[in-house]
Amino acid sequence: MGGNALTDSARNMLLMEVGRHSRAYWAWDEQIWTVFVASVTGEIRHRRRAHLVAWGYLFGGHRRLHHRVGMPKLRPLADFVFGHGAVDPALEQVCTLLERWETSPKSQPELVRSSVLDALLSAGSPHLKDVTGAAGSSRCPGSWRRTASSPSRSPAATNSAERVRRPWPRSRWSGWR
Repeated sequence: MGGNALTDSARNMLLMEVGRHSRAYWAWDEQIWTVFVASVTGEIRHRRRAHLVAWGYLFGGHRRLHHRVGMPKLRPLADFVFGHGAVDPALEQVCTLLERWETSPKSQPELVRSSVLDALLSAGSPHLKDVTGAAGSSRCPGSWRRTASSPSRSPAATNSAERVRRPWPRSRWSGWR
C-alpha cells in the first residue's frame, strides 16, 4: 500500500488518534474530528488538513467540517472528496449563469468559486442540481435555498422590486453584483 509522504503521514496520524480514543474514526462525532484536525495540522499544514477533512467527510459524513477547522481553500478538499475535476462543470455552469445575468464572476473569482464549492461540499454532491436538497437538511445550515441554475428573474433588473431574492447571505456577497 504505497502513496505519497503527505497521505502516509496523514493516515498515520489518523490511526494513532484511533488508538488514543479506542474508537473507530467512523464513529467520531464532528467535535472529535475538529479537535483532531486542528491539533495535528496547526496553522501552516493546509495540504494535510485537506486530506484529514476529506476523510472526516467521507468516513464520518461530516459535511461542514471544513467550516469548523477553517479550511482556507476548498478546491483541494473538493478534489479529494469528489475526484479531480468533478466540480468543474458546476463552476462553469455558475460562471455561465452569472454572465447571462450580466454579472461578472471575474470581479471576485475566488469568492464565487469558494461559495460554489462550499455549497457542493455541504450538499454532498459535485452537481448543482443536488444543492437544492441540502437546504432542508439539518446537517447543512445556511445552504442555498435553491440552485444557481433555477433563477426566476434576472438580478440585473433595474427595478429593485423586480430583482430575484438572492439565495445566499447578503454579507457574503456585499458589494458584488
